[in-house]
This record gives sequence, structure tokens and C-alpha cells, in this order.
Amino acid sequence: MEQEEIDFTLAMTLKNAEATLPRALDGIRNVDYDFSRLKFVFVDGGSKDSSVKMVNEFLTEYKHTKSVLLIGDYDVLQGRNLCIQKAEGKYLLFVDSDVIVPPNILKSVMRIFEEDSDVAFVNIPCLVDKRSQAWGQQDTLFQIRGEPQGMSCAAIRLSTLKEVGAFLKGIPQGENPIELSNRFKSSGYSTIVASFSATHLKSERRSFLGYAKASLLYMPFLHIQAIRSGDKRVLARYSYYTILILSLVLIMWSGYVPPLTLLLVGAVYHLYKSRCDPRGLALMLVGLALPFALLRALFILARKGTP
Repeated sequence: MEQEEIDFTLAMTLKNAEATLPRALDGIRNVDYDFSRLKFVFVDGGSKDSSVKMVNEFLTEYKHTKSVLLIGDYDVLQGRNLCIQKAEGKYLLFVDSDVIVPPNILKSVMRIFEEDSDVAFVNIPCLVDKRSQAWGQQDTLFQIRGEPQGMSCAAIRLSTLKEVGAFLKGIPQGENPIELSNRFKSSGYSTIVASFSATHLKSERRSFLGYAKASLLYMPFLHIQAIRSGDKRVLARYSYYTILILSLVLIMWSGYVPPLTLLLVGAVYHLYKSRCDPRGLALMLVGLALPFALLRALFILARKGTP
């Protein structure tokens, strides 16, 4: 049988994902699309559980759909870039092994790309499964703000990647969608956050301390890449939090009213951005520590040498 023209490549990087992979694969099974016009690319980073077996069973089930399975000692960044290398068709959709996509995702994404030829990147918000809410549900705040959440579920127009290139090496290694988004914008393309969402499965509830730890230990390294790529928003955000910190110091030192007013304005701003969700104030606390985390990241890079 002659292979149909490919529209989408569905790509997944995974490692030891047997706890969530079955539901993620079921989500793909339920996608409303002609599977003969798809290509599957799976990159396994050296799973020790039954993940590879599950993927092989899935690919056997869809043996008439073009597919690739790569197995090796790959980190996330290498896996993402291998998916890009093996992708075919017009669009590439990344789906993580702990994400359940909605049935209409491919048709909805295609509609976005076809309605605006300038769109290069579509981030699909991944809202936390209700059974695992708690602080993990902070993802809702990012959806409200219209900010990209990463590559857990994201679509890219493949032709634009030929212009701007794949993911750069992270610090530490890991893909940086912020930096990639900046390259798209520098080339005249736009990136958007979709109005629809996928479901993010979590085996453990995410605590505020867990969110803060990830933000302070990992994100500053990615922010450095983003700043180098000319992201003025990241610079503005760090400037904003630095001003808030200085205001707090002035309040403690002199008790002046103007700095207190500035802090109150900052609190109101975060409540407004989160639609009066009090967790917006918790996000501000993490933000206040970001300038110190950035200095720490710069110090580490200075000692190790910039890659």
C-alpha cells in the first residue's frame, strides 16, 4: 500500500515511564486523525522498566503508520533533537510520556498553523490531573498568564526549524523553549499558547518547596541562555524583582512608606495576573529569590567555563 503524505510527526522522549506511559499512549490512540498521515518517533533514554516493550506493542498495533524507535543513553536535549532530525511532514508535535492529549489536538493545531503562516510554535498548556492537584496545579497560573510551560506538549512548524535550528545545549543539559522561541521571533515568526489544554499526569503531588527548588536551581541557567538570545522580558523580570528586593531592604532599614507602597503594588500585580489566586503571591516569593539564584548560576558558570 502506498504511503500517504505525512502531515504530522508525533514525537516522544521517555525513560522509565511505565507508570504513566500506558495512559499517554491511550491518549494518542484516541486522537481524531488519519493515522496513515502521521509518523511516530520515540526516543528512549535507556529505560530499565517495561517502557520500551510498551512502545513496541504500540508500534506493532499501528504497523501501517511510519515510525522510528531509537534506544540509547540519551538525555532529554539529545532526545528532542533526535526527534527533530527524524521528523517528517509539515508539523512536529512533542508529547511527553506523562501527558494525555485531547482527541482533537492535531486538527486544532493544524487550524492554528493554517490560519496564520507566521506562527512557528504552539505551546499546549498541560493542566495537572485532578487526582494529583495541590501545588502542581500552579500550571493553571501559567495558562492564565499566557506563558509557555515548556515542551511537555508543543507543536512546531517544521519548515521554521530548518531556518532557526534545533535546541541549543542547555546549562545543565536540557532543552530551552524560551531560547528557541526567541530565535523564532528574531526570524519574524510568532509563538503562541493554545486556548485548549492537555492533561499532565503526576505520580506525586508537587509541593511549593518542590516548585521553588526547581525554579531556583534550574531555571536561572535557562534564563541566562534566554538573556543571551536577547529576551528583554527575562531581563525586565529580573529587574522588577531586584527593585522589589531593594524596596524590602529600604523598608527594613528606614521604614519609608514609598518602598512599602511599591511592594504592595507588586503584590496586587501578582494577584491580578493570577486572577486573585493567592498562589500568585507565593510565586512572587520565589521571584524575589531569583536574582540571587541568577548570581549563583553566573558564579558556577564562571568557575566551570561557559559551554
